[in-house]
Formats: sequence, structure tokens, C-alpha cells
Amino acid sequence: MIKKIASIICCTVLLSAFVISTTGETAKAVTFQQLVEKVKWQKGLVKRLTAEKWTPPDGWEIVKGKVPKLVIFNSGSMKFDPATEVNGKIFTERTGIEIEWIIVPDAATLPKEISMLSARSGRAPVIYLKPEASIDFYRAGWVEPVDFLWSPESKALYPKAVVDTSSYKGKMYGTPWFIKATQLVYRKDLLKKYVGTTKPPQTWQEIIDYAKKLTLDLDGDGNIDIWGYVFNTGSSYPRSMKMRINEGLFTQGLTSEDVLDEHGIPQYNTPEGIRSLQFLVDLVQKHKVSPVGVTTYADKDTYDLFLREKAAMMQNHTWINFKLVKKMPKEKWGVSLMPKSGGWGGGPEGVASTRGGVYDYAINVYSKPYEKLAAALWLDFARTFEACKNQQVVEQNQAPMSMVYDDPEVKEKTVYFDTVKKTVKVGQAINYHQGLAICDTLVKYGNKAILGKVPTKEALDKAQKEIKNMFFY
Repeated sequence: MIKKIASIICCTVLLSAFVISTTGETAKAVTFQQLVEKVKWQKGLVKRLTAEKWTPPDGWEIVKGKVPKLVIFNSGSMKFDPATEVNGKIFTERTGIEIEWIIVPDAATLPKEISMLSARSGRAPVIYLKPEASIDFYRAGWVEPVDFLWSPESKALYPKAVVDTSSYKGKMYGTPWFIKATQLVYRKDLLKKYVGTTKPPQTWQEIIDYAKKLTLDLDGDGNIDIWGYVFNTGSSYPRSMKMRINEGLFTQGLTSEDVLDEHGIPQYNTPEGIRSLQFLVDLVQKHKVSPVGVTTYADKDTYDLFLREKAAMMQNHTWINFKLVKKMPKEKWGVSLMPKSGGWGGGPEGVASTRGGVYDYAINVYSKPYEKLAAALWLDFARTFEACKNQQVVEQNQAPMSMVYDDPEVKEKTVYFDTVKKTVKVGQAINYHQGLAICDTLVKYGNKAILGKVPTKEALDKAQKEIKNMFFY
């Protein structure tokens, strides 16, 4: 009996040794870091990122056959993201890795991702990072650091504001793949007819002056047929109020650094913040050139009003240009940077500027090592000249890489190219911890002010108190 047991043990040991000797690493627990070190990410990095066609870095072949399918979150239907779909097909052609898109409605993207990550699930190795939540994802340890994908030279390919949103406390956690920037969109024909010029307003006061002339009851029935100015701060698009106030701050000449205190807490009940919100309040309550419905609108609602010729001017994203030019003759409308404050309300002269929301991809820390490696390849590709150009040309999603705007095809096919290029050059981007909660707080109190329920300063004082209580300082 003892001999039989000894024989079994001996056979087991020999079999284990055989498996290890013949399968090598497959019999051991390989880590993501070990796989990363086998790929030469830094070799020819800038050349790889700026090439007309991306080629995977040397050593990437170790993932072949290990990950037949890469799962990626996408916010919204692929029907409305043709550039992303094009890039997915290119990635598959170059690597042999198929893409499975997890299609999630825009409003549900972050809740779905948070649910997955809170459950420590690696189901989707590629995370779709929205700007209002990126810092929280980094802090929670939900995404892998990706310093291996970056170098000082590669960072120089993108505006500083773009690179900063991909980092936290000295580490890089994502790669940028498109930007949502705000612009002023206006009806040239209505400006010419009712204001006497086709030149857009250059200051906040000119927005008011123009809008008064452009708010029209055409049939005399007492109802407004065309609103002078529309914007959106509705809760269905929760980051909208933060965006509007930030645009006001940036056009008063503030930078992202000016908005955050020494603890990284955004300060909104400052004179500049109060002035930003008061301007919106006055458009609705004092001058009555914007409908009270703006407090329920998302960006698609303001676009719809403009398209139906129910609004003469609007704040909206640059990506709508591609849609609008197919629906409305270009000679009827134009775009510009957001006008400077121009000393409105006793404030600074300011600058024409905009707010940019930078969208990143990141790697799910709970996914398996080889899946993470495939995800790293996707992150490498998505921020390249080729992929960014596709976003700009196919879909008019603003490219985060500066050199894309020097491309002749991009210049030719980008609707209102000069303004779009300026938004990337001068735009400010700001991310912070507790982003989702802060968005909700600003919507709650900011809209009370816009509806005339509380004074502007009181609204922002209450909002700031709640924001401060979200932090442990």
C-alpha cells in the first residue's frame, strides 16, 4: 500500500514537471506587467503614433491566439458612431482580434461601468472614460496605469489640457481618442435680417443685445416663435450645468488651475462663478430671450430647436456641425468660439474660449492579463493619427492629436475647420474627484437659480457647501 502511494506521488511530480517544461509560462500565472515588458512600446513610439497607418509595436504577437475577441464599452449605438466602428475594423485587420462592442445608452454608460467594476468584473477589458468620472475611476484603482504607452515626446503630440485629463498624481491612466468642445452656433440669415450683420456676437453683452432682436413672435399671437438664444442645463444631460458654468469661467479668462483649490476641489461660488451663472439666469428671467425649458434640455434638444428654426443662436458641441450641414444649407448658419465676457457684470475682459471634454479609453484592472494586453493595443491605436483622423473626417468627433488639423483631407472635410481647430488650441479641460456627484449638485442648485426660485449667489453657496462636504479635508 505504501509503495502504491509513493508511486502515485512520484508520477504526479513527474507529470507536473513535464507540464511545466513543455508549456512554459502557460503553466505559471503570468502577470500583465510581465506581458507589458515583452512588448517594445517605446521603440519608435512617436513614429508609430503619427504614421498614416498604425502598426502594432514590436513584440505584440505574444497576444496572438490568446484573445480572439476584445470587449469594449461604447456609449450609444454604433449607428451614431461610424468612426469608432471603422477604427474597430482596422484594429481587427491589423491584429486579428475581433471587437465585441457593449452598446449602452449614453446616460447609462457610467452606471453600467461602475456596477461592473464595483463587482470586480473583468467582462470588458476596455473602459470608456467620460470626463466627469475619470478621476474617480483612477482613484478607485479600477483602471491600470499605462505609463508604458507614454513618453515626453508622445505627450507633446497633444495639447497639455488633453494629456492632463489622462493623468492623476503623476501617473498616466488612459489615452485620449476624441474631444467634445462647445461652440456658438448662429443663424447668419436671421442675424443679417434682424441685427444688421452676419458677424457673430463677440462678448456676453452682445449675446444679450443680439438675442433681444432675435427673440421673435412672428405671427403676433403672444407666443415666441424664435428664441434668441438657447442652451441646455437639464438633468438628463447631468454634466450640462458644469459645462455651462465652466464655459463662463474660461471666457472670463480663467484656466483649469484657477478653478481648483490646493486640494483639487472646484470652487464655483467665486465672483467669476456667480457671474457665469447669473448670465444664464438673466437670459431667461431678465431679458426673456431664452425659454425656461432650457433647464430640462439636453444637447440634442437645443440642436432640434435650432434645426426646426425655433432658435437663432445656441451653445452646442462641434460634432453637431456634421449633422447640421446635411440638414440646413451652410450659408444659413455659422459657428464661432464662445464669446469673451467683455467686462460683463463688472468682471474681467476675458477671452474667446471654450470648454473641452476629453474622452479616454482605459484598461479594466480586473480583466485577465492577455485581455489587458489586447486592451493596451487598442489604447495605443485609438490615440494615433490614423484613428483620430477617422474620428474627425468620418464623424466630426474632434481629434485630440494636434497634427491631425494639418492634414489636407481634414481641412477639406471638417465643417467650419478654422473654428474647430481653434477650440482644440485654446480650449480648457477640467476634471476632478467626485465629478458625477458635483455635476448633479450643480444641476440641482443652478437650475433653481435659472428658474428664479433662489438668488444666484445663494444657489452656488449651497452647491459649494455640498461640494466641500464630498471631500475629506
